[in-house]
Amino acid sequence: MFDLSFIQIVMRAISLLIIMALHGYFIALIARLLGERGPEYDGKLTINPFTHMSLIGFLVGIYARAAWVKPMAVDPAEMRMGRLGLVICALGALAGTLALGYIAFALLAPVGNIGTVSVSAQLNVFLRIFANMATWFAVVNLLPIPPMTGGYVLQAIVPAAHRWLIQYVTYIAVALAVLFILTRGAGLENLIMPIVRAIGPG
Repeated sequence: MFDLSFIQIVMRAISLLIIMALHGYFIALIARLLGERGPEYDGKLTINPFTHMSLIGFLVGIYARAAWVKPMAVDPAEMRMGRLGLVICALGALAGTLALGYIAFALLAPVGNIGTVSVSAQLNVFLRIFANMATWFAVVNLLPIPPMTGGYVLQAIVPAAHRWLIQYVTYIAVALAVLFILTRGAGLENLIMPIVRAIGPG
Protein backbone atom coordinates (compact mmCIF):
# COMPACT_ATOMS: atom_id res chain seq x y z
CA MET A 1 0.00 0.00 0.00
CA PHE A 2 2.70 2.48 1.03
CA ASP A 3 5.86 2.00 -1.01
CA LEU A 4 7.75 5.14 0.06
CA SER A 5 10.91 4.88 2.12
CA PHE A 6 11.36 6.99 5.24
CA ILE A 7 13.85 9.28 3.48
CA GLN A 8 11.43 9.77 0.57
CA ILE A 9 8.67 10.74 3.01
CA VAL A 10 10.96 13.24 4.74
CA MET A 11 12.14 14.75 1.44
CA ARG A 12 8.59 15.03 0.11
CA ALA A 13 7.47 16.65 3.37
CA ILE A 14 10.30 19.22 3.29
CA SER A 15 9.67 19.89 -0.40
CA LEU A 16 5.96 20.47 0.22
CA LEU A 17 6.59 22.83 3.14
CA ILE A 18 8.80 24.98 0.91
CA ILE A 19 6.44 24.78 -2.07
CA MET A 20 3.34 25.59 0.00
CA ALA A 21 5.09 28.49 1.73
CA LEU A 22 6.20 30.09 -1.52
CA HIS A 23 3.03 29.28 -3.47
CA GLY A 24 0.83 30.91 -0.85
CA TYR A 25 3.21 33.85 -0.73
CA PHE A 26 3.07 34.18 -4.53
CA ILE A 27 -0.74 34.38 -4.46
CA ALA A 28 -0.74 37.04 -1.74
CA LEU A 29 2.11 38.98 -3.38
CA ILE A 30 0.52 39.07 -6.83
CA ALA A 31 -2.81 40.10 -5.29
CA ARG A 32 -1.01 42.90 -3.42
CA LEU A 33 0.76 44.06 -6.58
CA LEU A 34 -2.64 44.23 -8.28
CA GLY A 35 -4.01 46.40 -5.47
CA GLU A 36 -5.78 43.81 -3.27
CA ARG A 37 -4.47 44.14 0.28
CA GLY A 38 -6.88 41.65 1.87
CA PRO A 39 -4.42 38.72 1.93
CA GLU A 40 -1.78 41.02 3.43
CA TYR A 41 -4.17 42.14 6.18
CA ASP A 42 -5.06 38.48 6.78
CA GLY A 43 -1.39 37.68 7.41
CA LYS A 44 -0.96 35.71 4.17
CA LEU A 45 1.87 37.82 2.75
CA THR A 46 4.43 35.58 4.42
CA ILE A 47 6.64 32.61 3.64
CA ASN A 48 5.63 30.87 6.87
CA PRO A 49 4.57 27.43 5.55
CA PHE A 50 2.12 26.84 8.40
CA THR A 51 0.15 29.93 7.42
CA HIS A 52 -0.54 28.45 3.99
CA MET A 53 -0.46 24.72 4.66
CA SER A 54 -3.62 22.70 4.25
CA LEU A 55 -3.08 19.66 6.48
CA ILE A 56 -5.18 17.45 4.21
CA GLY A 57 -3.37 18.73 1.14
CA PHE A 58 -0.01 18.25 2.82
CA LEU A 59 -0.66 14.62 3.82
CA VAL A 60 -2.16 13.71 0.45
CA GLY A 61 0.77 15.43 -1.24
CA ILE A 62 3.27 13.25 0.59
CA TYR A 63 1.45 10.11 -0.47
CA ALA A 64 0.10 10.97 -3.92
CA ARG A 65 2.00 14.17 -4.87
CA ALA A 66 -1.34 15.99 -5.28
CA ALA A 67 -1.30 18.89 -2.80
CA TRP A 68 -2.85 22.30 -2.29
CA VAL A 69 -2.71 25.27 0.08
CA LYS A 70 -5.45 26.84 2.18
CA PRO A 71 -7.66 29.03 0.00
CA MET A 72 -7.32 32.71 0.81
CA ALA A 73 -9.94 35.39 0.29
CA VAL A 74 -9.09 37.54 -2.74
CA ASP A 75 -11.58 40.25 -3.71
CA PRO A 76 -11.49 41.08 -7.44
CA ALA A 77 -13.31 44.34 -6.71
CA GLU A 78 -10.14 45.54 -4.97
CA MET A 79 -7.91 44.62 -7.93
CA ARG A 80 -6.92 47.09 -10.59
CA MET A 81 -7.76 44.51 -13.26
CA GLY A 82 -10.91 43.21 -11.63
CA ARG A 83 -11.73 39.55 -12.25
CA LEU A 84 -8.91 39.28 -14.77
CA GLY A 85 -6.64 39.94 -11.80
CA LEU A 86 -7.83 36.69 -10.23
CA VAL A 87 -6.75 34.76 -13.32
CA ILE A 88 -3.38 36.52 -13.31
CA CYS A 89 -3.02 35.78 -9.60
CA ALA A 90 -3.70 32.07 -10.06
CA LEU A 91 -1.62 31.55 -13.19
CA GLY A 92 1.21 33.72 -11.87
CA ALA A 93 1.43 31.71 -8.64
CA LEU A 94 1.33 28.43 -10.57
CA ALA A 95 4.02 29.65 -12.97
CA GLY A 96 6.15 30.71 -10.00
CA THR A 97 5.75 27.28 -8.43
CA LEU A 98 6.67 25.56 -11.68
CA ALA A 99 9.73 27.83 -11.87
CA LEU A 100 10.82 26.53 -8.46
CA GLY A 101 11.03 23.07 -10.02
CA TYR A 102 13.20 24.38 -12.83
CA ILE A 103 15.47 26.15 -10.35
CA ALA A 104 15.86 22.93 -8.36
CA PHE A 105 16.68 21.01 -11.52
CA ALA A 106 19.22 23.64 -12.57
CA LEU A 107 20.98 23.20 -9.22
CA LEU A 108 21.66 19.51 -9.85
CA ALA A 109 24.98 20.15 -11.58
CA PRO A 110 26.39 22.57 -8.96
CA VAL A 111 25.52 20.31 -6.00
CA GLY A 112 27.52 17.50 -7.57
CA ASN A 113 30.63 19.20 -6.21
CA ILE A 114 29.34 19.88 -2.69
CA GLY A 115 30.79 17.90 0.21
CA THR A 116 31.29 14.17 0.11
CA VAL A 117 29.90 11.83 -2.50
CA SER A 118 27.22 10.76 -0.02
CA VAL A 119 26.16 14.35 0.71
CA SER A 120 26.04 15.36 -2.94
CA ALA A 121 24.06 12.20 -3.76
CA GLN A 122 21.45 13.02 -1.09
CA LEU A 123 21.20 16.62 -2.33
CA ASN A 124 20.76 15.30 -5.86
CA VAL A 125 17.90 13.06 -4.76
CA PHE A 126 16.25 15.89 -2.81
CA LEU A 127 16.44 18.33 -5.73
CA ARG A 128 14.93 15.77 -8.08
CA ILE A 129 12.10 15.07 -5.65
CA PHE A 130 11.57 18.80 -5.11
CA ALA A 131 11.43 19.49 -8.86
CA ASN A 132 8.96 16.66 -9.34
CA MET A 133 6.77 17.78 -6.43
CA ALA A 134 6.73 21.40 -7.63
CA THR A 135 5.65 20.30 -11.10
CA TRP A 136 2.92 18.03 -9.76
CA PHE A 137 1.72 20.83 -7.48
CA ALA A 138 1.44 23.26 -10.40
CA VAL A 139 -0.39 20.76 -12.62
CA VAL A 140 -2.85 19.53 -9.99
CA ASN A 141 -3.69 23.10 -8.95
CA LEU A 142 -4.84 23.92 -12.47
CA LEU A 143 -8.13 22.25 -11.51
CA PRO A 144 -10.68 25.10 -11.47
CA ILE A 145 -12.27 24.25 -8.13
CA PRO A 146 -11.54 25.28 -4.56
CA PRO A 147 -9.34 24.48 -2.68
CA MET A 148 -7.08 24.35 -5.77
CA THR A 149 -5.46 27.56 -6.96
CA GLY A 150 -7.40 27.12 -10.20
CA GLY A 151 -10.45 27.90 -8.07
CA TYR A 152 -9.59 31.58 -8.53
CA VAL A 153 -10.15 31.12 -12.26
CA LEU A 154 -13.62 29.73 -11.49
CA GLN A 155 -14.19 32.72 -9.20
CA ALA A 156 -13.31 35.03 -12.09
CA ILE A 157 -15.44 33.27 -14.70
CA VAL A 158 -18.42 31.98 -12.69
CA PRO A 159 -18.45 33.86 -9.35
CA ALA A 160 -21.77 32.36 -8.23
CA ALA A 161 -20.47 28.79 -8.65
CA HIS A 162 -17.34 29.67 -6.69
CA ARG A 163 -19.37 31.28 -3.87
CA TRP A 164 -21.43 28.09 -3.61
CA LEU A 165 -18.47 25.70 -3.72
CA ILE A 166 -16.34 27.62 -1.24
CA GLN A 167 -18.97 26.93 1.44
CA TYR A 168 -18.17 23.24 1.12
CA VAL A 169 -14.41 23.52 0.62
CA THR A 170 -13.60 21.17 3.51
CA TYR A 171 -15.85 18.47 2.08
CA ILE A 172 -14.38 19.01 -1.38
CA ALA A 173 -10.87 18.70 0.08
CA VAL A 174 -11.77 15.41 1.76
CA ALA A 175 -13.35 14.10 -1.46
CA LEU A 176 -10.26 15.08 -3.44
CA ALA A 177 -8.05 13.42 -0.85
CA VAL A 178 -9.97 10.15 -1.19
CA LEU A 179 -9.87 10.40 -4.99
CA PHE A 180 -6.15 11.10 -5.14
CA ILE A 181 -5.30 8.36 -2.67
CA LEU A 182 -7.45 5.77 -4.42
CA THR A 183 -6.16 6.65 -7.90
CA ARG A 184 -2.50 6.94 -7.00
CA GLY A 185 -0.50 4.88 -9.48
CA ALA A 186 -3.56 4.38 -11.68
CA GLY A 187 -5.99 7.01 -13.00
CA LEU A 188 -4.27 10.01 -11.46
CA GLU A 189 -0.85 8.93 -12.64
CA ASN A 190 -2.08 8.23 -16.16
CA LEU A 191 -3.89 11.57 -16.35
CA ILE A 192 -1.25 13.85 -14.86
CA MET A 193 2.08 12.28 -15.82
CA PRO A 194 1.90 13.26 -19.53
CA ILE A 195 1.36 16.90 -18.50
CA VAL A 196 4.12 16.72 -15.90
CA ARG A 197 6.53 15.32 -18.49
CA ALA A 198 5.50 17.97 -21.03
CA ILE A 199 5.95 21.06 -18.85
CA GLY A 200 8.30 19.88 -16.10
CA PRO A 201 12.08 20.11 -16.04
CA GLY A 202 14.25 17.23 -17.09
